[in-house]
Amino acid sequence: MNFFETSSWSLTSRDFDSLAAGAALLGSGGGGDGRIGQNLLSSLPPEASVVAVRADGLPDDASVVHVGTVGSPDVVSERLLDPADFAQAAETVAGLVGRDVDAIGCVEVGGLNALISVLVSAHLGVPIVDGDLMGRAFPRIHMTLLSAHGRRSTPLSLVSPSRDVAVLKDGSPRRLEAMLSAIVSSMGGAAALAVYPVFAAELRQIGMGPSLSHCLDIGRAFRRNMHCKTTELIEVIGGQLVAEGVVEEVRNGNLSSLTVVNNRRRSTARIDFIDEFLAVTVDGAPAASTPEIIIVVDRTANRPLRCDEVTRGLSVVVATLPNIHEWPEDALSLVGPAAFGIEIVEG
Repeated sequence: MNFFETSSWSLTSRDFDSLAAGAALLGSGGGGDGRIGQNLLSSLPPEASVVAVRADGLPDDASVVHVGTVGSPDVVSERLLDPADFAQAAETVAGLVGRDVDAIGCVEVGGLNALISVLVSAHLGVPIVDGDLMGRAFPRIHMTLLSAHGRRSTPLSLVSPSRDVAVLKDGSPRRLEAMLSAIVSSMGGAAALAVYPVFAAELRQIGMGPSLSHCLDIGRAFRRNMHCKTTELIEVIGGQLVAEGVVEEVRNGNLSSLTVVNNRRRSTARIDFIDEFLAVTVDGAPAASTPEIIIVVDRTANRPLRCDEVTRGLSVVVATLPNIHEWPEDALSLVGPAAFGIEIVEG
């Protein structure tokens, strides 16, 4: 299949570290351990390259299947992910709708799955779409632009490390999550996922930005400027400072939170999180909330932290990054604070 040259570019082994750095930022504290994806990509031949193409550079009827890993981050980190599992899952889903896999799509550009999608694209020898469905990381597969525009995630396929294959042809979002959890648990706690088989024409209609390009750009900028002060580094990557100080408290629960205290300015920030950072209040006033991308950066190492890496005593900077996608107005019920049981009270 031919693509318009003006809408495509090549991703090479020289780009993988920057892509991983960008994905860590866009994970908003979640999305899994991107170092796993880096290690897998490093196993590709040095001359390996992947063609990235925007949705508007694909023919209307190009078939795109989205891939990612699903399951416990701890289990994923202990198992060697195999690109062949994701390829099998993608081909299974494409077969269910009577198509080939013309291009691979990324479920979420934040964290590990951004790198997994590139790996699968290289394995299958097909382009990857310069975009994703979340613009960050979210914990549930229906929290996507396609879902916000009424598109179901099914049919989907799961492939275990033992090459067991499970297929879900249809299901409501609420029941689908429960079924996925049960199947993944029976597969040992983690599996390769292929989901949202769509035509390229559908991707052009949902306000999806070129998130893979964006991920690579901010990753490059971040790595080039890691010698700068953290607040300056945030500015370089287009971020907006929200708070800075020392982590005084971390509370874990169904909805977890951390408290950052700035004694010099006598201010206190609270960051609510579950799998990702979801909302920030400063001195009790709302400062940021999902689907905004909220990041917490270790000021000593200039490293974006996952939610499970934040501990008492760390000196951190809290910031937001610009949204990549155009979410419809009614999408807040799907990806906004209320979707996670968070009530935002305006002053």
